[in-house]
Amino acid sequence: MKDSAKALSAIAIILFACLPLSFFWCAYVTTVLWGWFAVPLGVQQIGIFHAYGLALLAAVMVRGYSRKKQPKRTPTEELEDAQHILVSTILAPALVLLFGWLAHLGM
Repeated sequence: MKDSAKALSAIAIILFACLPLSFFWCAYVTTVLWGWFAVPLGVQQIGIFHAYGLALLAAVMVRGYSRKKQPKRTPTEELEDAQHILVSTILAPALVLLFGWLAHLGM
């Protein structure tokens, strides 16, 4: 098996195994933050699927629907991109939750 085929297989495994988990992690963080900051204002608590939908809506509103066309990339570069995406989808919500928790402590 060529190195490029191995890299593409690794990308597929990483994305299909970890991205669904990161979606629920993001939705969980959104649910917690909603409970801390929106519920005290009289808004109903939301569930995990509502939170996921709101996170998708926010992503579309911030980033838009389309992505710029990327130049042809090597499998190694694609693997690095996939790793970056996974790390950012795990760490970014964790940092948001941390700073939200700190803000919640001050309320």
